[in-house]
Amino acid sequence: MAELVTLITLALSPLLHLMPPVRSRTCWRKEPDFELIDLILNEEPDLLLIADNRGHLPLDYARREHWGLWISYLAVRMKKEIRRRLSL
Repeated sequence: MAELVTLITLALSPLLHLMPPVRSRTCWRKEPDFELIDLILNEEPDLLLIADNRGHLPLDYARREHWGLWISYLAVRMKKEIRRRLSL
């Protein structure tokens, strides 16, 4: 699955500034897809930093009613990343 994400990223890279895949596939949905965002963050975390043609980052498109879910999710991810880096 990770190779698939990388291949799709490479194939779409010229178009990423128009509609980053993180925004369209995870943030701007009826419900957040944290399993997919985990996969993306594990392989290509910089995708969260790619702005679209209007200058918005993917998390700018998170629905207001999901902000609490995103904050909780990102707090857990941050703790995991800190532990991972400390163990290196």
